[in-house]
Amino acid sequence: SFVIVDRIWWFALLAACYRRPPLPLLASTAVGRSLTAKAEATLGQERLARMCGWLEDRASQFAGSRVGNTLREKARLEPKRLALVLPQSIALYNIFLPVWLPVNGCLA
Repeated sequence: SFVIVDRIWWFALLAACYRRPPLPLLASTAVGRSLTAKAEATLGQERLARMCGWLEDRASQFAGSRVGNTLREKARLEPKRLALVLPQSIALYNIFLPVWLPVNGCLA
Protein backbone atom coordinates (compact mmCIF):
# COMPACT_ATOMS: atom_id res chain seq x y z
CA SER A 1 0.00 0.00 0.00
CA PHE A 2 3.01 2.30 0.56
CA VAL A 3 3.90 2.15 -3.13
CA ILE A 4 0.31 2.74 -4.23
CA VAL A 5 -0.07 5.83 -2.03
CA ASP A 6 3.33 7.10 -3.21
CA ARG A 7 2.42 6.69 -6.90
CA ILE A 8 -0.94 8.41 -6.36
CA TRP A 9 0.87 11.33 -4.72
CA TRP A 10 3.44 11.54 -7.51
CA PHE A 11 0.79 11.47 -10.25
CA ALA A 12 -1.18 14.15 -8.40
CA LEU A 13 1.99 16.23 -8.22
CA LEU A 14 2.63 15.70 -11.93
CA ALA A 15 -0.96 16.72 -12.74
CA ALA A 16 -0.61 19.86 -10.63
CA CYS A 17 2.66 20.73 -12.36
CA TYR A 18 1.05 20.14 -15.76
CA ARG A 19 -1.77 22.54 -14.92
CA ARG A 20 0.52 25.22 -13.41
CA PRO A 21 4.25 24.77 -14.02
CA PRO A 22 6.16 25.53 -10.80
CA LEU A 23 9.12 27.44 -12.29
CA PRO A 24 7.10 30.43 -13.54
CA LEU A 25 5.23 30.51 -10.21
CA LEU A 26 8.49 30.43 -8.29
CA ALA A 27 10.09 33.06 -10.51
CA SER A 28 7.19 35.44 -9.84
CA THR A 29 8.07 35.63 -6.12
CA ALA A 30 10.89 37.60 -4.51
CA VAL A 31 12.60 34.42 -3.30
CA GLY A 32 12.27 32.88 -6.75
CA ARG A 33 13.80 35.91 -8.43
CA SER A 34 16.79 35.80 -6.08
CA LEU A 35 17.21 32.04 -6.67
CA THR A 36 17.00 32.60 -10.41
CA ALA A 37 19.63 35.35 -10.22
CA LYS A 38 21.93 33.09 -8.18
CA ALA A 39 21.48 30.24 -10.67
CA GLU A 40 22.28 32.57 -13.58
CA ALA A 41 25.35 33.90 -11.77
CA THR A 42 26.56 30.42 -10.88
CA LEU A 43 25.91 28.65 -14.17
CA GLY A 44 26.18 31.56 -16.59
CA GLN A 45 23.74 32.71 -19.26
CA GLU A 46 25.34 30.68 -22.03
CA ARG A 47 25.19 27.40 -20.14
CA LEU A 48 21.58 28.03 -19.05
CA ALA A 49 20.59 28.83 -22.62
CA ARG A 50 22.26 25.62 -23.80
CA MET A 51 20.50 23.57 -21.12
CA CYS A 52 17.11 25.12 -21.94
CA GLY A 53 17.70 24.55 -25.65
CA TRP A 54 18.60 20.92 -25.04
CA LEU A 55 15.49 20.34 -22.93
CA GLU A 56 13.32 22.10 -25.54
CA ASP A 57 14.80 19.87 -28.28
CA ARG A 58 14.13 16.70 -26.27
CA ALA A 59 10.57 17.84 -25.56
CA SER A 60 9.99 18.52 -29.27
CA GLN A 61 11.44 15.13 -30.14
CA PHE A 62 9.14 13.45 -27.60
CA ALA A 63 6.13 15.37 -28.92
CA GLY A 64 6.76 13.98 -32.40
CA SER A 65 7.29 10.40 -31.24
CA ARG A 66 4.74 7.61 -31.29
CA VAL A 67 4.30 7.83 -27.51
CA GLY A 68 3.80 11.60 -27.73
CA ASN A 69 1.21 11.23 -30.47
CA THR A 70 -0.60 8.54 -28.47
CA LEU A 71 -0.69 10.83 -25.42
CA ARG A 72 -2.09 13.61 -27.58
CA GLU A 73 -4.79 11.41 -29.10
CA LYS A 74 -5.84 9.16 -26.20
CA ALA A 75 -5.21 11.27 -23.09
CA ARG A 76 -5.60 14.69 -24.75
CA LEU A 77 -2.35 15.90 -23.19
CA GLU A 78 0.16 18.15 -24.88
CA PRO A 79 3.28 15.92 -24.96
CA LYS A 80 5.80 18.77 -25.26
CA ARG A 81 4.38 20.51 -22.20
CA LEU A 82 4.37 17.22 -20.29
CA ALA A 83 8.01 16.62 -21.17
CA LEU A 84 8.93 20.12 -19.98
CA VAL A 85 7.14 19.86 -16.61
CA LEU A 86 8.23 16.30 -15.83
CA PRO A 87 11.69 17.32 -14.52
CA GLN A 88 10.04 20.06 -12.44
CA SER A 89 7.64 17.58 -10.86
CA ILE A 90 10.51 15.19 -10.10
CA ALA A 91 12.43 18.03 -8.43
CA LEU A 92 9.40 18.92 -6.30
CA TYR A 93 8.95 15.26 -5.40
CA ASN A 94 12.56 15.09 -4.19
CA ILE A 95 12.30 18.37 -2.27
CA PHE A 96 9.19 17.26 -0.38
CA LEU A 97 10.34 13.66 0.15
CA PRO A 98 11.50 14.20 3.77
CA VAL A 99 8.02 15.47 4.61
CA TRP A 100 6.12 12.97 2.48
CA LEU A 101 7.81 9.74 3.59
CA PRO A 102 6.59 9.83 7.23
CA VAL A 103 3.09 10.90 6.13
CA ASN A 104 3.04 8.14 3.52
CA GLY A 105 4.16 5.61 6.13
CA CYS A 106 1.28 6.59 8.41
CA LEU A 107 -1.23 6.44 5.54
CA ALA A 108 0.01 3.06 4.38
